[in-house]
Amino acid sequence: MVAAQAPAGCSTKRWDFNSASDMNDFVGDSCPQQGYVENGNMVWALTKECGATTYAYNKRVNQGKIRASIKAAPTNGTVTAFIMYGFPDEKKDEIDFEWVGLDLSTARSMYFYDGKRAPTGKQEEGYHAVAGNNAGAAFNTYEIEFTDEYIRWSVNDVKVRELIYSATTASYFPKTADRLQFGTWDGSKQIYWAGTTDWAAIGGKTYAYMDWLEVTDYESCDGSAESSSTEVVEPTTSTSADDVDPTSSDNTAPTGGDDDDEEGEEGEGGEEEGTTSSTPSGSSSGPQPTHPPKCKPKRRH
Repeated sequence: MVAAQAPAGCSTKRWDFNSASDMNDFVGDSCPQQGYVENGNMVWALTKECGATTYAYNKRVNQGKIRASIKAAPTNGTVTAFIMYGFPDEKKDEIDFEWVGLDLSTARSMYFYDGKRAPTGKQEEGYHAVAGNNAGAAFNTYEIEFTDEYIRWSVNDVKVRELIYSATTASYFPKTADRLQFGTWDGSKQIYWAGTTDWAAIGGKTYAYMDWLEVTDYESCDGSAESSSTEVVEPTTSTSADDVDPTSSDNTAPTGGDDDDEEGEEGEGGEEEGTTSSTPSGSSSGPQPTHPPKCKPKRRH
């Protein structure tokens, strides 16, 4: 089965972060005072005192494509994320790209359905090569395309993973991940996955960067200039890293793949192959709490 192609004639909104006003379209989910525009980048500063800096796009996108140039936080224990997720009052679906300080040689992909993992063997954490084998040393382009028919992850304009909707995948295919969120957070409580942040060694602060961002809403494909997405009024409540038990079987990544989930990239002749991602030797993987722990911003005087 080969997934359908993206619709033509859609409008794309782009932010180059050359002005502080470029941040006006984003809601600060956690510690917004630690995000700012500098030197043509949106900067996400991370400190021990406020261990998460995250923003969300203020419009919901039901189907479309998100694309950005990102340099992850280069520090052991930190997590940088670029995700789509559902609202708390709806199915908590999620589609992720993440980078963890313990191993920045790859970008990691993952998805959730209604806040849960797919059945064992259907949803391993994907590992995808980045330029220079260090996502924290240089900018790379990451893209997630999500529709009711397929989800595709791409790195530097190369598709690295695909999940196609079918009778087999219907029970765990995310369809309500309609909010874009990005930022960085302290993953030290997930030592086996992200490592531990030595705040003293890094001077108490580390940074991740977004050079530019593009959002294409497929509901705009009638040629209208503005997306028909609904406005987001309130940021969501984040889930604490403490809520994930690393010893639970639900939080342990299955090893190996399963061709029955129709996940993978198209091979020659357009036929589906197995998943294109694999777990690096000696690494420990698992789905992580991509909603970072909430912290209360310090009051400014």
